[in-house]
Amino acid sequence: MERNYAEQFISKLFSKFFSFIICIGILSGSFLPVAAQTSRKTSSPRATPTKPDATSPAGNQSAAKCSGGWSGAVTFKKILKDSLESDEPGIRKAKDRIKHKTSRDYDYTGSVVVDGGDARNAVVNTKVTFNDKDLNWGEERVWDACGSRDPGHWFIIENTDHRVTEAKAEGSATAFNLRVDEMGGTYNFSIGFPDAAGTHKREQHVKRSGHCQEKNNQPYDKTDNQPTKVDGERFSVNDQKFDPEKPGILSGTKIWGDDGKGKVRTFIYQATWYFQPCPPKLLITDLKFEHPRFPNWEDWQEIVEQTGTVDGNPVKVKTKVLNLSSEPKFVEVFFKETYKGDKWDAAKPDLPLNNNTVSIRLDAGEEREVETVWNTEGYAWYDNGRPRLVQRVKAEAWENYKKQDEMTKNLKVAPKPIIFVPGIWTQAADFEIYQNLLTVTHSYGWKTYQVSDTSPEGSITDEGTVTQTRTNKSVYDNAENLTQYVNNVSRSANAWHVDMLAHSTGGLLARLYVHKQKEVLPDNRPVVKHLRCSACRITARRARC
Repeated sequence: MERNYAEQFISKLFSKFFSFIICIGILSGSFLPVAAQTSRKTSSPRATPTKPDATSPAGNQSAAKCSGGWSGAVTFKKILKDSLESDEPGIRKAKDRIKHKTSRDYDYTGSVVVDGGDARNAVVNTKVTFNDKDLNWGEERVWDACGSRDPGHWFIIENTDHRVTEAKAEGSATAFNLRVDEMGGTYNFSIGFPDAAGTHKREQHVKRSGHCQEKNNQPYDKTDNQPTKVDGERFSVNDQKFDPEKPGILSGTKIWGDDGKGKVRTFIYQATWYFQPCPPKLLITDLKFEHPRFPNWEDWQEIVEQTGTVDGNPVKVKTKVLNLSSEPKFVEVFFKETYKGDKWDAAKPDLPLNNNTVSIRLDAGEEREVETVWNTEGYAWYDNGRPRLVQRVKAEAWENYKKQDEMTKNLKVAPKPIIFVPGIWTQAADFEIYQNLLTVTHSYGWKTYQVSDTSPEGSITDEGTVTQTRTNKSVYDNAENLTQYVNNVSRSANAWHVDMLAHSTGGLLARLYVHKQKEVLPDNRPVVKHLRCSACRITARRARC
Protein backbone atom coordinates (compact mmCIF):
# COMPACT_ATOMS: atom_id res chain seq x y z
CA MET A 1 0.00 0.00 0.00
CA GLU A 2 1.33 3.40 -0.93
CA ARG A 3 2.31 5.45 2.10
CA ASN A 4 1.17 9.04 2.39
CA TYR A 5 3.44 12.03 2.15
CA ALA A 6 3.92 12.63 5.88
CA GLU A 7 5.11 9.05 6.40
CA GLN A 8 7.46 9.27 3.41
CA PHE A 9 8.96 12.52 4.63
CA ILE A 10 9.60 11.26 8.15
CA SER A 11 11.15 8.12 6.65
CA LYS A 12 13.53 10.28 4.54
CA LEU A 13 14.21 12.50 7.52
CA PHE A 14 15.12 9.51 9.61
CA SER A 15 17.35 8.17 6.84
CA LYS A 16 19.29 11.43 6.94
CA PHE A 17 19.29 11.25 10.70
CA PHE A 18 20.72 7.71 10.67
CA SER A 19 23.28 8.55 7.98
CA PHE A 20 24.47 11.42 10.10
CA ILE A 21 24.90 9.04 13.04
CA ILE A 22 27.03 6.73 10.87
CA CYS A 23 29.16 9.66 9.73
CA ILE A 24 30.09 10.61 13.26
CA GLY A 25 31.08 7.06 14.16
CA ILE A 26 28.03 5.68 15.96
CA LEU A 27 27.54 1.93 15.57
CA SER A 28 25.24 0.92 12.73
CA GLY A 29 21.93 -0.93 13.16
CA SER A 30 18.64 -1.81 11.50
CA PHE A 31 15.34 0.03 11.33
CA LEU A 32 12.20 -0.78 13.21
CA PRO A 33 9.51 0.69 10.93
CA VAL A 34 6.50 2.18 12.62
CA ALA A 35 3.87 4.25 10.82
CA ALA A 36 4.38 8.01 10.78
CA GLN A 37 1.76 10.76 10.68
CA THR A 38 -1.07 9.85 8.37
CA SER A 39 -3.32 12.23 6.57
CA ARG A 40 -7.03 11.81 7.13
CA LYS A 41 -8.96 9.64 4.72
CA THR A 42 -11.30 11.46 2.39
CA SER A 43 -14.83 10.62 3.43
CA SER A 44 -17.87 10.83 1.28
CA PRO A 45 -19.84 13.95 2.01
CA ARG A 46 -23.00 13.59 4.03
CA ALA A 47 -26.02 14.21 1.95
CA THR A 48 -26.85 17.89 2.15
CA PRO A 49 -30.50 18.68 1.29
CA THR A 50 -30.84 18.08 -2.43
CA LYS A 51 -34.09 19.65 -3.47
CA PRO A 52 -33.89 21.19 -6.97
CA ASP A 53 -33.00 24.65 -5.59
CA ALA A 54 -30.69 23.44 -2.81
CA THR A 55 -27.53 24.74 -4.42
CA SER A 56 -28.70 28.34 -4.61
CA PRO A 57 -28.76 30.29 -1.35
CA ALA A 58 -32.25 31.69 -1.06
CA GLY A 59 -31.07 34.43 1.23
CA ASN A 60 -28.18 35.65 -0.89
CA GLN A 61 -29.40 39.22 -1.26
CA SER A 62 -25.81 40.38 -1.68
CA ALA A 63 -26.08 39.41 -5.34
CA ALA A 64 -28.68 42.12 -5.84
CA LYS A 65 -28.10 45.76 -5.10
CA CYS A 66 -29.22 46.66 -1.60
CA SER A 67 -31.49 49.72 -1.49
CA GLY A 68 -32.84 49.35 2.04
CA GLY A 69 -31.61 50.60 5.38
CA TRP A 70 -30.05 48.85 8.34
CA SER A 71 -31.67 45.63 9.56
CA GLY A 72 -30.67 43.65 12.59
CA ALA A 73 -31.42 42.35 16.06
CA VAL A 74 -30.74 43.58 19.57
CA THR A 75 -30.91 41.78 22.92
CA PHE A 76 -31.11 43.75 26.16
CA LYS A 77 -30.91 42.37 29.71
CA LYS A 78 -31.36 43.93 33.13
CA ILE A 79 -30.26 41.48 35.82
CA LEU A 80 -29.96 41.38 39.58
CA LYS A 81 -28.97 38.21 41.42
CA ASP A 82 -28.35 38.72 45.11
CA SER A 83 -28.61 36.86 48.41
CA LEU A 84 -28.04 37.65 52.05
CA GLU A 85 -27.90 35.51 55.17
CA SER A 86 -27.50 36.91 58.69
CA ASP A 87 -27.54 35.68 62.28
CA GLU A 88 -27.45 38.54 64.80
CA PRO A 89 -28.18 39.14 68.50
CA GLY A 90 -31.64 40.33 69.51
CA ILE A 91 -32.57 42.90 72.14
CA ARG A 92 -31.09 40.86 74.98
CA LYS A 93 -27.81 39.92 73.36
CA ALA A 94 -27.04 37.08 75.74
CA LYS A 95 -29.81 34.83 74.43
CA ASP A 96 -32.06 36.37 71.77
CA ARG A 97 -31.27 35.70 68.09
CA ILE A 98 -32.59 37.11 64.82
CA LYS A 99 -31.91 35.20 61.59
CA HIS A 100 -32.63 36.27 58.03
CA LYS A 101 -32.26 34.71 54.58
CA THR A 102 -33.14 36.68 51.47
CA SER A 103 -32.59 36.18 47.76
CA ARG A 104 -33.41 38.23 44.68
CA ASP A 105 -33.50 36.96 41.12
CA TYR A 106 -34.48 39.75 38.73
CA ASP A 107 -34.36 39.16 34.97
CA TYR A 108 -35.70 41.62 32.38
CA THR A 109 -35.00 40.48 28.79
CA GLY A 110 -35.99 42.40 25.71
CA SER A 111 -35.36 41.31 22.13
CA VAL A 112 -35.69 43.52 19.07
CA VAL A 113 -35.93 42.74 15.37
CA VAL A 114 -35.35 45.68 13.04
CA ASP A 115 -36.54 45.36 9.43
CA GLY A 116 -34.92 48.17 7.47
CA GLY A 117 -36.24 47.17 4.07
CA ASP A 118 -37.76 50.64 3.86
CA ALA A 119 -34.84 52.90 4.66
CA ARG A 120 -37.18 55.75 5.69
CA ASN A 121 -39.51 53.74 7.89
CA ALA A 122 -37.91 50.78 9.65
CA VAL A 123 -40.24 48.24 11.25
CA VAL A 124 -39.14 47.52 14.81
CA ASN A 125 -40.76 44.61 16.67
CA THR A 126 -39.99 43.77 20.28
CA LYS A 127 -40.58 40.98 22.77
CA VAL A 128 -40.21 41.38 26.53
CA THR A 129 -40.08 38.73 29.27
CA PHE A 130 -39.84 39.70 32.92
CA ASN A 131 -39.34 37.58 36.04
CA ASP A 132 -38.67 38.87 39.54
CA LYS A 133 -38.44 36.46 42.48
CA ASP A 134 -37.95 38.11 45.86
CA LEU A 135 -37.78 35.44 48.58
CA ASN A 136 -37.49 36.29 52.27
CA TRP A 137 -37.30 34.12 55.39
CA GLY A 138 -36.76 35.23 58.96
CA GLU A 139 -36.76 33.78 62.44
CA GLU A 140 -36.71 35.61 65.78
CA ARG A 141 -36.09 33.84 69.10
CA VAL A 142 -36.94 35.71 72.29
CA TRP A 143 -36.23 34.20 75.72
CA ASP A 144 -39.25 34.74 77.96
CA ALA A 145 -39.86 33.56 81.53
CA CYS A 146 -43.47 34.81 81.41
CA GLY A 147 -42.96 37.05 84.47
CA SER A 148 -42.17 34.17 86.80
CA ARG A 149 -39.10 32.66 88.38
CA ASP A 150 -39.41 29.54 86.29
CA PRO A 151 -36.54 28.72 83.91
CA GLY A 152 -38.50 30.15 80.97
CA HIS A 153 -38.63 29.13 77.30
CA TRP A 154 -38.28 30.44 73.73
CA PHE A 155 -40.88 32.54 72.02
CA ILE A 156 -40.23 31.79 68.29
CA ILE A 157 -41.57 33.79 65.34
CA GLU A 158 -40.89 32.38 61.85
CA ASN A 159 -41.86 34.48 58.85
CA THR A 160 -41.78 33.80 55.09
CA ASP A 161 -42.61 36.49 52.52
CA HIS A 162 -42.29 35.36 48.89
CA ARG A 163 -43.02 37.75 46.04
CA VAL A 164 -43.03 36.71 42.38
CA THR A 165 -43.74 39.04 39.47
CA GLU A 166 -44.06 37.80 35.89
CA ALA A 167 -44.85 39.84 32.80
CA LYS A 168 -44.64 39.67 29.01
CA ALA A 169 -45.07 42.04 26.10
CA GLU A 170 -44.89 41.94 22.30
CA GLY A 171 -45.27 44.79 19.86
CA SER A 172 -43.61 47.77 18.27
CA ALA A 173 -40.84 49.62 20.03
CA THR A 174 -41.85 52.85 21.74
CA ALA A 175 -38.69 54.44 20.39
CA PHE A 176 -35.92 53.48 17.98
CA ASN A 177 -33.12 55.63 16.63
CA LEU A 178 -29.98 54.56 14.76
CA ARG A 179 -27.46 57.14 13.63
CA VAL A 180 -24.39 56.13 11.61
CA ASP A 181 -21.55 58.60 11.11
CA GLU A 182 -19.60 57.04 8.25
CA MET A 183 -17.19 59.96 8.07
CA GLY A 184 -16.35 59.79 11.77
CA GLY A 185 -16.44 55.98 11.88
CA THR A 186 -18.94 55.85 14.78
CA TYR A 187 -22.60 55.02 15.37
CA ASN A 188 -25.23 55.42 18.11
CA PHE A 189 -28.62 53.86 18.73
CA SER A 190 -31.37 53.87 21.34
CA ILE A 191 -34.38 51.63 21.90
CA GLY A 192 -37.51 51.88 24.05
CA PHE A 193 -39.52 48.80 25.01
CA PRO A 194 -43.30 48.75 25.57
CA ASP A 195 -44.86 48.24 28.99
CA ALA A 196 -45.37 44.61 29.95
CA ALA A 197 -48.53 43.27 31.55
CA GLY A 198 -48.41 40.46 34.08
CA THR A 199 -49.21 39.30 37.60
CA HIS A 200 -47.77 39.93 41.04
CA LYS A 201 -48.05 37.06 43.51
CA ARG A 202 -47.29 37.37 47.20
CA GLU A 203 -47.43 34.70 49.90
CA GLN A 204 -46.93 35.47 53.58
CA HIS A 205 -46.82 32.84 56.32
CA VAL A 206 -46.12 33.58 59.96
CA LYS A 207 -45.73 30.88 62.63
CA ARG A 208 -45.54 31.68 66.37
CA SER A 209 -44.87 29.31 69.23
CA GLY A 210 -43.89 29.51 72.89
CA HIS A 211 -45.59 32.78 73.83
CA CYS A 212 -46.98 33.02 77.34
CA GLN A 213 -50.36 34.12 76.02
CA GLU A 214 -51.82 31.50 73.70
CA LYS A 215 -53.57 34.09 71.54
CA ASN A 216 -50.16 35.34 70.43
CA ASN A 217 -49.26 31.91 69.08
CA GLN A 218 -51.85 32.06 66.29
CA PRO A 219 -50.44 31.69 62.72
CA TYR A 220 -50.94 34.31 60.03
CA ASP A 221 -51.32 33.50 56.31
CA LYS A 222 -52.04 35.77 53.38
CA THR A 223 -51.94 35.27 49.60
CA ASP A 224 -52.32 37.95 46.93
CA ASN A 225 -52.49 37.57 43.17
CA GLN A 226 -52.92 40.91 41.46
CA PRO A 227 -52.46 42.13 37.87
CA THR A 228 -49.51 44.45 37.43
CA LYS A 229 -47.64 46.49 34.86
CA VAL A 230 -43.89 46.63 34.36
CA ASP A 231 -42.63 49.84 32.81
CA GLY A 232 -40.76 49.41 29.57
CA GLU A 233 -37.02 49.84 29.77
CA ARG A 234 -35.07 52.21 27.55
CA PHE A 235 -31.35 52.31 26.86
CA SER A 236 -28.78 53.92 24.57
CA VAL A 237 -25.46 52.85 23.09
CA ASN A 238 -23.24 55.77 22.12
CA ASP A 239 -20.00 56.45 20.28
CA GLN A 240 -19.37 52.90 19.07
CA LYS A 241 -16.50 52.43 16.60
CA PHE A 242 -16.75 50.52 13.33
CA ASP A 243 -14.87 47.23 13.28
CA PRO A 244 -12.43 47.49 10.33
CA GLU A 245 -12.43 43.70 10.00
CA LYS A 246 -16.23 43.67 9.48
CA PRO A 247 -17.05 46.32 6.90
CA GLY A 248 -20.76 46.99 6.52
CA ILE A 249 -21.59 45.37 9.87
CA LEU A 250 -22.44 47.03 13.20
CA SER A 251 -22.08 44.54 16.03
CA GLY A 252 -20.94 44.46 19.61
CA THR A 253 -21.70 43.89 23.28
CA LYS A 254 -21.86 46.42 26.12
CA ILE A 255 -22.08 45.67 29.85
CA TRP A 256 -22.56 48.33 32.49
CA GLY A 257 -23.86 48.75 36.04
CA ASP A 258 -22.67 47.20 39.30
CA ASP A 259 -19.38 45.29 39.23
CA GLY A 260 -20.38 43.07 42.14
CA LYS A 261 -17.70 44.43 44.49
CA GLY A 262 -20.01 46.51 46.67
CA LYS A 263 -21.79 45.29 49.79
CA VAL A 264 -25.18 45.84 48.18
CA ARG A 265 -25.43 44.76 44.57
CA THR A 266 -27.34 46.81 42.04
CA PHE A 267 -28.56 46.06 38.56
CA ILE A 268 -26.30 44.83 35.75
CA TYR A 269 -27.20 45.84 32.18
CA GLN A 270 -26.11 44.06 29.02
CA ALA A 271 -26.83 44.82 25.37
CA THR A 272 -25.81 42.78 22.31
CA TRP A 273 -26.55 43.99 18.79
CA TYR A 274 -26.01 43.20 15.12
CA PHE A 275 -26.97 45.43 12.17
CA GLN A 276 -26.33 44.98 8.45
CA PRO A 277 -27.87 46.45 5.29
CA CYS A 278 -30.23 43.97 3.61
CA PRO A 279 -29.10 40.80 5.42
CA PRO A 280 -30.76 37.40 4.91
CA LYS A 281 -33.48 36.51 7.41
CA LEU A 282 -31.26 33.75 8.76
CA LEU A 283 -27.76 35.00 9.37
CA ILE A 284 -24.52 33.44 10.62
CA THR A 285 -22.90 36.14 12.74
CA ASP A 286 -19.79 34.41 14.11
CA LEU A 287 -17.50 31.42 13.59
CA LYS A 288 -14.67 30.55 15.96
CA PHE A 289 -12.49 27.65 17.12
CA GLU A 290 -11.49 26.31 20.54
CA HIS A 291 -9.16 23.52 21.67
CA PRO A 292 -8.48 22.06 25.14
CA ARG A 293 -5.43 23.41 26.93
CA PHE A 294 -3.03 20.65 27.98
CA PRO A 295 -3.22 18.96 30.47
CA ASN A 296 -6.91 19.71 31.24
CA TRP A 297 -9.16 18.11 28.65
CA GLU A 298 -12.12 20.25 29.76
CA ASP A 299 -10.22 23.57 29.62
CA TRP A 300 -11.44 24.78 26.22
CA GLN A 301 -9.78 27.99 25.08
CA GLU A 302 -10.24 30.01 21.91
CA ILE A 303 -7.53 29.33 19.34
CA VAL A 304 -5.24 32.24 18.52
CA GLU A 305 -5.42 32.75 14.77
CA GLN A 306 -1.69 33.35 14.36
CA THR A 307 -0.78 30.19 16.31
CA GLY A 308 -3.45 27.71 15.28
CA THR A 309 -3.67 24.20 16.66
CA VAL A 310 -1.80 20.88 16.32
CA ASP A 311 -2.68 17.81 14.28
CA GLY A 312 -4.65 15.36 16.42
CA ASN A 313 -6.06 17.96 18.82
CA PRO A 314 -9.83 18.06 19.17
CA VAL A 315 -11.26 21.36 17.98
CA LYS A 316 -14.62 22.75 18.99
CA VAL A 317 -16.13 24.64 16.05
CA LYS A 318 -18.69 27.21 17.23
CA THR A 319 -21.02 29.33 15.13
CA LYS A 320 -23.80 31.76 15.98
CA VAL A 321 -27.06 31.80 14.00
CA LEU A 322 -29.41 34.80 14.16
CA ASN A 323 -33.08 34.88 13.17
CA LEU A 324 -33.83 38.34 11.78
CA SER A 325 -37.43 37.56 10.89
CA SER A 326 -40.53 38.26 12.98
CA GLU A 327 -41.48 34.59 13.23
CA PRO A 328 -39.82 31.36 14.50
CA LYS A 329 -37.42 29.53 12.19
CA PHE A 330 -36.34 25.88 12.08
CA VAL A 331 -32.71 25.75 11.00
CA GLU A 332 -30.21 23.08 10.03
CA VAL A 333 -26.56 23.96 10.60
CA PHE A 334 -23.82 22.20 8.62
CA PHE A 335 -20.09 22.30 9.41
CA LYS A 336 -17.88 21.59 6.40
CA GLU A 337 -14.31 21.71 5.14
CA THR A 338 -14.05 23.58 1.88
CA TYR A 339 -11.36 23.71 -0.78
CA LYS A 340 -12.64 26.93 -2.32
CA GLY A 341 -9.69 29.22 -2.89
CA ASP A 342 -7.10 26.43 -2.97
CA LYS A 343 -4.68 26.58 -5.89
CA TRP A 344 -5.08 22.96 -6.99
CA ASP A 345 -8.23 21.59 -5.35
CA ALA A 346 -10.66 24.50 -5.67
CA ALA A 347 -13.05 22.35 -7.72
CA LYS A 348 -13.38 19.65 -5.03
CA PRO A 349 -16.74 19.52 -3.28
CA ASP A 350 -17.14 20.55 0.34
CA LEU A 351 -16.91 17.70 2.85
CA PRO A 352 -18.57 17.49 6.27
CA LEU A 353 -16.35 17.80 9.31
CA ASN A 354 -18.62 15.44 11.23
CA ASN A 355 -21.39 13.28 9.87
CA ASN A 356 -24.09 15.03 11.81
CA THR A 357 -26.37 18.04 11.43
CA VAL A 358 -27.34 20.39 14.23
CA SER A 359 -31.06 21.22 14.08
CA ILE A 360 -32.36 24.16 16.12
CA ARG A 361 -35.45 26.32 16.52
CA LEU A 362 -34.92 30.07 16.68
CA ASP A 363 -37.57 32.47 17.90
CA ALA A 364 -37.95 35.86 16.25
CA GLY A 365 -34.83 37.89 16.89
CA GLU A 366 -33.13 35.01 18.73
CA GLU A 367 -29.44 34.29 18.32
CA ARG A 368 -28.01 30.93 19.38
CA GLU A 369 -24.59 29.35 19.39
CA VAL A 370 -24.21 25.80 18.09
CA GLU A 371 -21.07 23.68 18.04
CA THR A 372 -19.46 20.46 16.93
CA VAL A 373 -16.23 18.77 18.07
CA TRP A 374 -13.89 17.98 15.19
CA ASN A 375 -10.99 15.52 15.23
CA THR A 376 -8.09 17.20 13.36
CA GLU A 377 -6.09 13.98 12.94
CA GLY A 378 -4.25 14.14 9.58
CA TYR A 379 -5.50 17.58 8.55
CA ALA A 380 -1.97 19.05 8.41
CA TRP A 381 -1.57 17.48 4.95
CA TYR A 382 -3.53 17.21 1.74
CA ASP A 383 -4.20 13.71 0.42
CA ASN A 384 -1.71 14.23 -2.42
CA GLY A 385 1.12 14.95 0.03
CA ARG A 386 1.15 18.73 -0.07
CA PRO A 387 1.43 20.53 3.27
CA ARG A 388 -1.92 21.96 4.32
CA LEU A 389 -0.95 25.23 5.91
CA VAL A 390 -4.52 26.34 6.64
CA GLN A 391 -7.79 24.48 6.92
CA ARG A 392 -10.84 26.31 5.57
CA VAL A 393 -13.90 25.60 7.71
CA LYS A 394 -17.38 26.67 6.69
CA ALA A 395 -20.68 26.90 8.60
CA GLU A 396 -23.95 26.92 6.65
CA ALA A 397 -27.49 27.72 7.80
CA TRP A 398 -30.29 25.97 5.86
CA GLU A 399 -34.05 26.35 6.01
CA ASN A 400 -36.54 24.32 3.99
CA TYR A 401 -33.78 22.83 1.82
CA LYS A 402 -32.41 26.28 0.98
CA LYS A 403 -29.08 27.64 2.10
CA GLN A 404 -29.71 31.00 3.74
CA ASP A 405 -26.23 32.06 4.80
CA GLU A 406 -22.67 30.81 5.27
CA MET A 407 -19.38 31.87 6.81
CA THR A 408 -15.86 30.56 6.19
CA LYS A 409 -12.83 30.94 8.43
CA ASN A 410 -9.24 29.67 8.18
CA LEU A 411 -7.51 27.57 10.83
CA LYS A 412 -3.82 26.66 10.94
CA VAL A 413 -3.16 22.99 11.71
CA ALA A 414 0.51 22.13 12.38
CA PRO A 415 1.82 18.52 12.28
CA LYS A 416 2.42 16.77 15.57
CA PRO A 417 5.75 17.68 17.23
CA ILE A 418 8.66 15.28 16.73
CA ILE A 419 10.75 14.42 19.78
CA PHE A 420 14.33 13.22 19.07
CA VAL A 421 15.66 10.80 21.69
CA PRO A 422 19.43 10.34 21.06
CA GLY A 423 21.56 7.52 22.38
CA ILE A 424 24.79 7.16 24.34
CA TRP A 425 27.61 9.57 23.37
CA THR A 426 25.27 11.48 21.07
CA GLN A 427 24.86 15.21 21.54
CA ALA A 428 21.30 16.41 21.07
CA ALA A 429 22.63 19.68 19.66
CA ASP A 430 23.82 17.73 16.62
CA PHE A 431 20.19 17.40 15.49
CA GLU A 432 19.10 21.03 15.72
CA ILE A 433 19.44 21.26 11.92
CA TYR A 434 16.36 19.09 11.57
CA GLN A 435 14.11 21.92 12.71
CA ASN A 436 15.07 23.70 9.48
CA LEU A 437 14.10 20.61 7.46
CA LEU A 438 10.67 20.50 9.10
CA THR A 439 10.14 24.22 8.60
CA VAL A 440 11.02 24.01 4.89
CA THR A 441 8.86 20.92 4.37
CA HIS A 442 5.72 22.23 6.08
CA SER A 443 5.96 25.42 8.14
CA TYR A 444 7.48 26.85 11.28
CA GLY A 445 4.53 25.35 13.12
CA TRP A 446 6.05 21.86 12.76
CA LYS A 447 8.31 21.65 15.80
CA THR A 448 11.12 19.32 16.77
CA TYR A 449 12.44 18.85 20.32
CA GLN A 450 15.81 17.31 21.19
CA VAL A 451 16.09 15.57 24.54
CA SER A 452 19.06 16.98 26.45
CA ASP A 453 20.26 17.94 29.92
CA THR A 454 19.93 21.67 29.23
CA SER A 455 16.50 21.58 27.56
CA PRO A 456 13.77 23.53 29.39
CA GLU A 457 11.41 20.67 28.57
CA GLY A 458 13.25 18.18 30.83
CA SER A 459 16.42 16.23 31.50
CA ILE A 460 17.53 12.89 30.09
CA THR A 461 21.09 11.80 30.96
CA ASP A 462 21.93 8.91 28.68
CA GLU A 463 24.09 10.99 26.33
CA GLY A 464 27.59 12.28 26.98
CA THR A 465 31.03 12.27 25.46
CA VAL A 466 33.32 9.42 24.45
CA THR A 467 35.17 9.87 27.72
CA GLN A 468 32.53 9.57 30.40
CA THR A 469 32.55 12.45 32.86
CA ARG A 470 29.41 11.58 34.83
CA THR A 471 27.30 8.64 35.93
CA ASN A 472 24.35 7.91 33.67
CA LYS A 473 20.90 6.85 34.81
CA SER A 474 19.43 3.51 33.82
CA VAL A 475 17.13 3.16 30.83
CA TYR A 476 14.28 2.43 33.23
CA ASP A 477 14.89 5.62 35.21
CA ASN A 478 15.22 7.67 32.04
CA ALA A 479 11.90 6.31 30.77
CA GLU A 480 10.35 7.94 33.82
CA ASN A 481 12.17 11.18 32.99
CA LEU A 482 10.95 10.95 29.41
CA THR A 483 7.38 10.94 30.70
CA GLN A 484 7.90 14.34 32.29
CA TYR A 485 9.74 15.57 29.20
CA VAL A 486 6.85 14.60 26.88
CA ASN A 487 4.36 16.24 29.24
CA ASN A 488 6.36 19.46 29.16
CA VAL A 489 6.57 19.37 25.36
CA SER A 490 2.80 18.81 25.17
CA ARG A 491 2.24 21.73 27.52
CA SER A 492 4.63 24.02 25.62
CA ALA A 493 3.16 23.24 22.18
CA ASN A 494 -0.36 22.44 23.43
CA ALA A 495 -0.09 19.17 21.51
CA TRP A 496 -2.08 16.25 22.93
CA HIS A 497 -0.23 13.79 20.65
CA VAL A 498 3.44 13.65 19.59
CA ASP A 499 5.70 11.54 17.35
CA MET A 500 9.16 10.22 18.27
CA LEU A 501 12.44 9.49 16.51
CA ALA A 502 15.01 7.61 18.59
CA HIS A 503 18.48 6.08 18.21
CA SER A 504 20.45 3.45 20.06
CA THR A 505 19.80 3.59 23.80
CA GLY A 506 17.30 6.34 23.07
CA GLY A 507 15.31 3.74 21.13
CA LEU A 508 15.31 1.44 24.14
CA LEU A 509 14.07 4.04 26.55
CA ALA A 510 11.51 5.39 24.02
CA ARG A 511 10.08 1.90 23.54
CA LEU A 512 10.05 1.35 27.30
CA TYR A 513 8.29 4.68 27.76
CA VAL A 514 5.62 3.76 25.20
CA HIS A 515 5.24 0.30 26.77
CA LYS A 516 4.71 1.82 30.22
CA GLN A 517 2.10 4.28 29.04
CA LYS A 518 -1.09 2.75 30.34
CA GLU A 519 -3.14 5.94 30.20
CA VAL A 520 -5.26 6.60 27.12
CA LEU A 521 -6.44 10.12 26.44
CA PRO A 522 -10.17 10.90 26.39
CA ASP A 523 -10.12 10.62 22.58
CA ASN A 524 -9.08 6.94 23.03
CA ARG A 525 -5.68 7.46 21.41
CA PRO A 526 -2.20 7.20 22.96
CA VAL A 527 0.03 10.20 23.62
CA VAL A 528 2.79 8.98 21.28
CA LYS A 529 1.06 8.43 17.98
CA HIS A 530 4.08 7.04 16.08
CA LEU A 531 7.58 5.87 17.07
CA ARG A 532 10.50 5.17 14.71
CA CYS A 533 13.87 4.16 16.03
CA SER A 534 17.24 2.96 14.72
CA ALA A 535 18.74 -0.01 16.58
CA CYS A 536 22.41 -0.57 17.30
CA ARG A 537 24.34 -2.97 19.48
CA ILE A 538 25.09 -1.83 22.98
CA THR A 539 28.66 -2.86 23.71
CA ALA A 540 28.04 -4.29 27.16
CA ARG A 541 24.76 -6.10 26.57
CA ARG A 542 24.58 -6.51 22.77
CA ALA A 543 20.89 -5.67 23.05
CA ARG A 544 18.81 -4.52 20.14
CA CYS A 545 15.70 -2.26 20.13
